[in-house]
Amino acid sequence: MSRHEHKRSLARGAMTWGYLCLLVAACSPQDTAPAPARSEPAAAALGYPRGRYWRDPERLDRVVASAAHILIAYPSGRPPRTRLWMPVRQVKRTRAEALRIGQDVLRQLAGEPERFGELARRFSDDEASAPHGGELGLFRVMRLSPPLVDAIAALRPGEVSRIVESELGFHILLRRAAPEQPSRLSARRILIGYRGVQAEGLRPGRGERTRQEALRLAEEARALAAAAPASFDELVPRYSDALDVAGGGDLGAFSTHELGAEPLLLSVLGQAGEGAVTPVIDTRWGFQVLRRDGRVEREELAASTIVVGHQGVSPGFLSRPAARTAEDARRLAEEIAREARGSAASFEDLARAHCDAWLCSGRPAPWTQGRMIPEIEQAVRRLQIGEIGAAPVETLLGHVVVRREDPARHALSDDDPRRAPTTTRFPDSSPWKMADYLQKLDGQRVALFTRQFGRHVTEAMRLSEEERAQITAILSSLASALERCAPEERGALVEEAEREAALMLGSRRYAELVKARERWFEAMTRM
Repeated sequence: MSRHEHKRSLARGAMTWGYLCLLVAACSPQDTAPAPARSEPAAAALGYPRGRYWRDPERLDRVVASAAHILIAYPSGRPPRTRLWMPVRQVKRTRAEALRIGQDVLRQLAGEPERFGELARRFSDDEASAPHGGELGLFRVMRLSPPLVDAIAALRPGEVSRIVESELGFHILLRRAAPEQPSRLSARRILIGYRGVQAEGLRPGRGERTRQEALRLAEEARALAAAAPASFDELVPRYSDALDVAGGGDLGAFSTHELGAEPLLLSVLGQAGEGAVTPVIDTRWGFQVLRRDGRVEREELAASTIVVGHQGVSPGFLSRPAARTAEDARRLAEEIAREARGSAASFEDLARAHCDAWLCSGRPAPWTQGRMIPEIEQAVRRLQIGEIGAAPVETLLGHVVVRREDPARHALSDDDPRRAPTTTRFPDSSPWKMADYLQKLDGQRVALFTRQFGRHVTEAMRLSEEERAQITAILSSLASALERCAPEERGALVEEAEREAALMLGSRRYAELVKARERWFEAMTRM
């Protein structure tokens, strides 16, 4: 199963509350483009070589690391490829100004890595991690932009990176030691939403305040909870905007290494003692205050569902549009429940005919108590295994008919990709050479890569008209051949083109071409 198929299978599985609260995304090493021309300070000394681990994305997707960072932002106009939550402070500085600030911070860190947290609080433009000393937590490395992955791979725990550039700006990273084995954490939360955050999972009518208003409210709730942790359960319905208020704000128990974990949230929670209240944590759903629980061992549950959507349901929760009213959805769900309980039709047939959400597709996936939409979980716990609920459950998805299942029957097999163990070791950190890149791409992209290099090298080198014409002809012919040939034939074609270029240019001029090629390739694969 490929990484992308794996993600689709997760989406088709059970929609646990954990996946609503702790979503994940990954970045692809093939998403590259030539570096833009720069008249500002050169970036030759920035960043780290790309490693061969990019050739093995399935294994790389299982690598976890821990780090802190200082971000000096500037408006780049490029979409971010980092999928960790990094709300960036709005700044108007130029790239040159940002680089100078980053260089000054790096000088202050020289020989004093223990100042990293202090300098992150002072200088970092990542508004989520800066209050926590730049901590990112324990994360899957594929959630970072590729240049940041390359930096993490090159560092040993305790080492500070040189300046690394991503789409967000300039980063200085401090790699932390990461535990090889996961641990389990459990918590209850208060979530304060605001305009602009991911609204899925918020109670209706909540989340319309400004970010600053939300932060002030979160700090107020945190102060009350810290003064009297036992009052946390009373503060949840009073302050929290989350739909899990119905379950007392219970986030359930989860692994620090799991695919959907939100690293900063887990990092801050992991530093709190049992029963303690965390500082305010900035997340993609709003500001959160957590109280750590000791209940990490939870009941295993599983269910089959039929979701009947309606006009009031967020389209993102449905697999097909639902034009019916909420009342019509309720009546249809009641009819489906009667049919299912009366054995007039199988539960599976009714689900195929009527279910409007991807929660119903695929086999039931077990979850631990606290990780499912509270209303569904509460209904399931009232049933015996195999029993169908007499009445549908009203949820954020619509009206849901549930049948309790035996979680042991639906546990993941040992060879399921979702059970693949994580590791703190990169598959192969040796530099990724151009030959590796050519093997990785499809024929059309290899040809495009070759033609782009041809345009670059004829501009970068001071070639005569005759040399320019000959190099262009060699690379144009190579591009056409690479587009048609099998991947295993590419190496021989490239070697033949190199021999032609060397004979035409001579050893000294050919060495210049090789250097220009390596500089261009390094810049391109850093993007």
